[in-house]
Amino acid sequence: MSRRKTARILVALGALVLLTSAAIHCIGAYPGLSATLRASNLQPPSPDALRAVFLLAGWDWVIVAAVVLLALRYESPLSRPLVLLCAVAVLAEAGLTLAFLGLFIGTILLGTGALLLLAGGLAMARQHS
Repeated sequence: MSRRKTARILVALGALVLLTSAAIHCIGAYPGLSATLRASNLQPPSPDALRAVFLLAGWDWVIVAAVVLLALRYESPLSRPLVLLCAVAVLAEAGLTLAFLGLFIGTILLGTGALLLLAGGLAMARQHS
């Protein structure tokens, strides 16, 4: 298998992991979070802020996945740096999630997605304009 194809597969898998994580977060876990917040004694606007942050995290992963997939589709000299930037951003999110919430499926998915993007980005050939 060529280096280019390997890079493309790794980046596509990283995007798929991020999209899966976003779906689990926004579709699977959000209703439970909302129910828990309704039953809590948190004072407004805290429950609404938590709901918003929860949904924004998932939305962030959708956007990162879209950016890296566009970088794959429309290869340019900026494709590699964009993929690497997205990988580092998600890796930072995974690190913060691990630090604040510990090890759980969300941390594992974020870390896996970030490492796949990083490996794919590093495997991409440098293009000169």
